[in-house]
Amino acid sequence: MKGVKVICFLLVLFSFHFLGAQRSFDPMVKVVIGPDHTNWVYKQGEKAQFHVMVMLFGNALNNVPISYEIGPERMIPVKKDSLVLKKGTIDIDGGTMNVSGFLRCRVTAKVDGKEYEGLATVGFDPLDIQPAIENPSDFSTFWDHAK
Repeated sequence: MKGVKVICFLLVLFSFHFLGAQRSFDPMVKVVIGPDHTNWVYKQGEKAQFHVMVMLFGNALNNVPISYEIGPERMIPVKKDSLVLKKGTIDIDGGTMNVSGFLRCRVTAKVDGKEYEGLATVGFDPLDIQPAIENPSDFSTFWDHAK
């Protein structure tokens, strides 16, 4: 009986160690994207800039080919382009939004034949976002019954 307890304890200990090792995996190459506003919130019509850096072991990489796309979140991108990061970093003009919503910048970098991706999303007056559709006329009845 004591042997069974020891085996169970070791199995549990090993499983926690294995799960912890999987979670701590940190890729050596990182695509870091950040906006020019520290709070990630813009006003409608305000211009957004995205700072992009590709890093290897915490150091900026030079001459890295990247491609990027910018557009409203979960929608078809309105801007796509590709270029080479000459000095390891670049500022990308994200444009603006004239309605409340979220704008996303997705960057893919190619380092040693592998692709690495990063993304950032900024909000344009996010507290003013309104529902896209109206509730059906019987929704309140349905919801009260479901509760």
